[in-house]
Amino acid sequence: MFALTIFQHIAWRKEWEIDSILTEYEPPEVLLKYTSSSFLCFDKEGSIVRIQDFGRADAKGLCNSANKTEMGKFSVYLTELDKASVIKRGGNLRKPIFSPIYDFEDLTYAKAANVKALQCLLYCFKMLIDNYPESVKAVTVINGKTVVLLRYDFLKCFYFNYRMCPINGQVIENVTQNRNVIIIVT
Repeated sequence: MFALTIFQHIAWRKEWEIDSILTEYEPPEVLLKYTSSSFLCFDKEGSIVRIQDFGRADAKGLCNSANKTEMGKFSVYLTELDKASVIKRGGNLRKPIFSPIYDFEDLTYAKAANVKALQCLLYCFKMLIDNYPESVKAVTVINGKTVVLLRYDFLKCFYFNYRMCPINGQVIENVTQNRNVIIIVT
């Protein structure tokens, strides 16, 4: 449903110059300095774990400093960087290789309801899901008390088969279709 055809994907890779993004692309300084995304580690199965601190990030300031296209290209740059790290370690790209952790501590309603920031976030999510299908292993949400009230509606748009579990392991929801993503709320 969300995945592009192979021809659309190849055209997208050429348009965005993905094959040379790691060598020729220089991310804007504001995104390098203020984006709250950090490589954390590799899990025991070789998937890359990246933490993204959405709660303390100044999404409104980032959206005012960089446009949606620059943020999208930076997201693809980070994804390709992570993919290259998995390949360098001898990882298998035929299985899901990304396990992001989203930290929503200090997320206020004003930050969560910022329309421009939400549009940028959804633009980046859609681009990554369309062009890197079946690559997400698990999505972990920490400090997500505010986000629990939103019922993960924005993630439901992108991940079909997901389970939401609080820290004690009790399953809140379970929707089954194609993808296998576990959302853990701590």
